Amino acid sequence: MNKKGLYIFDFDETIVDDYWFEHVNTYLRKLGRKPITSHLELTSRFYAEEEVFTDPNELKAFWAFLEKQQLYKNSKPREGAWTTLYNLNKNNDVLIATAVPTLLSKKFQEKEASAKMRFIQSNFPFLNIEKQLLFINDKSKLSGTSITDDALSNLKGNFDKKLLFTAHHNRNETQSTLDDRNVQRVNNWREVAEALDI
Repeated sequence: MNKKGLYIFDFDETIVDDYWFEHVNTYLRKLGRKPITSHLELTSRFYAEEEVFTDPNELKAFWAFLEKQQLYKNSKPREGAWTTLYNLNKNNDVLIATAVPTLLSKKFQEKEASAKMRFIQSNFPFLNIEKQLLFINDKSKLSGTSITDDALSNLKGNFDKKLLFTAHHNRNETQSTLDDRNVQRVNNWREVAEALDI
């Protein structure tokens, strides 16, 4: 592994399961509907809440419900994430680059940002959130040694390695498409560590 590289990682559905899954099921139970047991029940559409709540009024009510919830309260880092980030952080620059939701209110955006900061401080105390957490919606502007993200659209910058972390919305991306974009698929953090030679 090269010393003093810059390794960039996405947050939602890469380091941690998206809080959406927990709260959408809470709301489905509130409606007396069957919860979703796996992201794989969904299609490849990224904003899957529109798939679950097809009634516009129901979707609007869900957004209102979500704004009142404590985000990432029951979330945990994915297995292997702590060890990989800790080992990388010893001799390299590690950056968590995460998007800010633009579909909801400014108040909700601030709430999610604060929740992400608390989560990282609590679960990854070796990371400095002032220097190693970046809120950014256009990741094509980034460059470094590697980037790991669940959105193929985010893997456009100048990197030695681009890793696509498998998620429900990208599982149908073909190997040919990944090869054309010089992207390697990883299914878990063990594979991330192997791909980065940690």
